[in-house]
Amino acid sequence: MNKCEFPGCDFISKYPNDFHYHHIVPQELKGSNKYFNLIHICQHCHNKIYVEGSHKCSKHHILRDDSITCDSIQHSTGGLILNYTILSTGEQKIHLLDTWREGNK
Repeated sequence: MNKCEFPGCDFISKYPNDFHYHHIVPQELKGSNKYFNLIHICQHCHNKIYVEGSHKCSKHHILRDDSITCDSIQHSTGGLILNYTILSTGEQKIHLLDTWREGNK
């Protein structure tokens, strides 16, 4: 089973096509395709991510009421931690990413 890693989402599916990989550092800014730069999320949550300065053809140029920015991923002894900001409030948060990554490095 696959699970969305977006903070607060509990979407689970056995179908890999129900999920996308989002690059924390966008590829156009030389972001890596390695596991440490990717977050595994469902389509609904992928639409919430806003990337300032992204191309108008990109889904990430649309600023919505529930938009967030993915700021960085940090390594810790407990796994990978996503740092993100809720744009409507400016609140910065952290989220421990799921352990599915351990087998997908």
